[in-house]
Amino acid sequence: TLFRSTKPAARKAFDRCNDGVFLLTTTPQPVIVEPLEQFDEDDGLPEKLAQKHPLYMKEREHPPRFAQPGTFEYEYSKRWKSLDEMEKQQREQVEKNLRDAKDKLESEMEDAYHEHQANLMRQDLMRRQEELRRMEEIHNQEMLKRKELQMRQEEERRRREEMIIRQREMEEQMRRQREESYRMSYMDPREREMRMASSSLSAADPYSTATQQYGMSSGTPVGYEDSPGVTPAVGASAIETDMVTNVW
Repeated sequence: TLFRSTKPAARKAFDRCNDGVFLLTTTPQPVIVEPLEQFDEDDGLPEKLAQKHPLYMKEREHPPRFAQPGTFEYEYSKRWKSLDEMEKQQREQVEKNLRDAKDKLESEMEDAYHEHQANLMRQDLMRRQEELRRMEEIHNQEMLKRKELQMRQEEERRRREEMIIRQREMEEQMRRQREESYRMSYMDPREREMRMASSSLSAADPYSTATQQYGMSSGTPVGYEDSPGVTPAVGASAIETDMVTNVW
């Protein structure tokens, strides 16, 4: 570590050491001078604290000096400086390659992360679509069951209504039959026979008219005179003559 009182002096010593070959020891391995940012905690190693072992004493046989061009020390010191420069360049290249590799890995990791998130979203979307489809199927099945139930209920209601209508018709028919039986029981025998005869004719020829069933002759229905115990009907003119005779 070089200490100078002023910055220009330190800069001049830095340039001088880089331009030339500065040796500190007997071994022709030059001093590599680099600018170092000074911090308060960096104290360095004072000379007085260095261990004075035999190798140290041997290396310090020659004082610090600049190697003269063309000498053995100069040539090998230059080779050491070239090697140090190559090491710096290779270290910088390795660091650059490492930075590029780190940047590439971070980019690939970012892309892979986004792809992973997209896959998770697609899987979640597919799961939701499958769940929605299953819910729609369940809903359709429920609607179909509900529709079938409504159809069965409607059919059951229609059958009950038809049964109620038939029952009412039967009750109405039975009521009419009872009323007819009741009227027949209190009806005059001749009128009852006439109704029975009319019913027989209607049952025999349901499409015949009243004129066809009852032939009108002097206001007397056909077949009425032939009934046993029935007196033939008197015409209207005979009744009027009889009434005039009685008056006079």
